Amino acid sequence: MASDVQSLLVNIRPTRESIANANQTIDQLATLLKTNLGRRLRVSKIVKGGSLGKGTSVRDTFDVDLVVFLHNYDVRRHQEYLSTIYDCLREDFDNLRQIS
Repeated sequence: MASDVQSLLVNIRPTRESIANANQTIDQLATLLKTNLGRRLRVSKIVKGGSLGKGTSVRDTFDVDLVVFLHNYDVRRHQEYLSTIYDCLREDFDNLRQIS
């Protein structure tokens, strides 16, 4: 039974290489995002989550959640923050495509 589970896990887990490549891309995006957002908002930190961040990803299928923590967050400006983050993400994805 244990070997059956191990066999299944080997077949569904992503390869170390694909995890490393994904992590490298996400780290580049987080760095770009923190740099660009840092020009517009006071970013405290960016934390990686999702299945890739938690180590629960499945081969060829994973998600990444980047959680942005801001200094002096004001709930009344929430929509403004989202718009700024969205604009930065669009710019950063364009920059990331040029790097890759």
